[in-house]
Amino acid sequence: MKRYFLFVMVCCFFIACFFYRASPVMAPLLPVDEQQLCSAPSYAPPIYVNGTLCQFDTPAQLKDFRTMVPACFVMEVLGGELSWNPAEKEVELDFQNQHFVFTLNSPRVLINGETFHLDVPAYADQNRLYIPLRFVSEHLGASVSWNQASQSIHICSGSQDKVVFAYYYYKAYNELVRHTDVISDLACRWYASSPQGNLYYDYQDCYDDILRLAQENGIRTHLSVVLMGQKPLHTLLANPQHRHRLIDELCTEMEKYHYDGINIDFEFIAPTDAKHYVLFLQELKAAMGSDRQLSVAVFGRTAKDKWASGYDYYGIGQVADWVVVMAYDYHYLDTAPGPIAPHWWVRQVADYMVSIMPAEKVLLGMPTYGYDWGQGIACKSISASRLNDIRNKHSLQEYWDQNSMSPYYQYVDSAGRSHEIWFENAKSLQVKTDIARHYQLGGVSFWRVGAGFEDIYQVMGSYLNNAAVQ
Repeated sequence: MKRYFLFVMVCCFFIACFFYRASPVMAPLLPVDEQQLCSAPSYAPPIYVNGTLCQFDTPAQLKDFRTMVPACFVMEVLGGELSWNPAEKEVELDFQNQHFVFTLNSPRVLINGETFHLDVPAYADQNRLYIPLRFVSEHLGASVSWNQASQSIHICSGSQDKVVFAYYYYKAYNELVRHTDVISDLACRWYASSPQGNLYYDYQDCYDDILRLAQENGIRTHLSVVLMGQKPLHTLLANPQHRHRLIDELCTEMEKYHYDGINIDFEFIAPTDAKHYVLFLQELKAAMGSDRQLSVAVFGRTAKDKWASGYDYYGIGQVADWVVVMAYDYHYLDTAPGPIAPHWWVRQVADYMVSIMPAEKVLLGMPTYGYDWGQGIACKSISASRLNDIRNKHSLQEYWDQNSMSPYYQYVDSAGRSHEIWFENAKSLQVKTDIARHYQLGGVSFWRVGAGFEDIYQVMGSYLNNAAVQ
């Protein structure tokens, strides 16, 4: 744990070398907008490590569009293993079996005895030695990105644990017992809020047993609370007294049962209440403290979508530690039959999310249910067990839609009505975890434990182990 902490801290400065390339080519790496920003010597972009904003006593400096950091600060973060050779004007840095030698005012740098050349040499300023660290970050496995929307630098350490954020809902203890090895975080969705901010239990379950099981298996637990509808949410969010009542009750419950965080699932917020929602999240995060995780569920959205939303995605991304993106229900109960989460749309959702918030904050949500559209009757939501019942009672024909990368089924019921079912399976879910990997998201999420959908656990295990589903 100590080595991981040290690695994360030093990565804060590795990201600063986002503008450095260890190459004889002198062309700047920065996009035009970033070069303009960096042309001002006083500019210091915010630096995030694994989604957390880092604050530094010793600021970095910009030189020739490269961010330089003090070697002494690196020494303090690493806890030693950095030395200065005044005769040779060299600074040596040892970290994770890597040995770096920087020479003052020289473009030459040695890494484990191999010579590389820097376009901005190490230099001294006010008795401090400044060095470029992008090359170091590359050798230590840190990924670096620039967020244009927030004008900030983001780093995701190579050793960051993947997150599998599972929602528990209603009498699912036995299913949870079988799959604790593929869940990192459990959102305990047995709480609800009244419009006046009173917290209450949504249903009865063996709460203590569930929490004990999770904690014994190293699963982080999150108090998950729901409230839906424009009118009740306006009553809660627009009234400071109601907001503060709910915040107080959430924090009291969090401390009482030792939750690791709080998950907010507010759906169908009026667009006019978007600012109130961000304010509520800011107030809640401040009350929770920095040692607890705040996660927020939002509907999937793409850059092409123009519909008014009660979610200020950028504002939520600034406050929350994780944003659970419900990248499903593209087709719904009141639409024509079609895929629940077509892969091309899920990719567009991920692309939009990482353009407005740090990728490491995004958890890509996946469904464990489907819909059954019947001719002349209302569409119904179905579970894996219900799908199996239909398979046993009727001649169910299974198909694969290559365009959406989704399975679907057709059958005729006993009344002669044609049905079409769209669901998910291991193959379609694997495609979605591949999207999470491609965009280097913080992890994945699914709704829910208790749906009896075993494919989701197979895919989650493969995701955690960087393996393909067999």
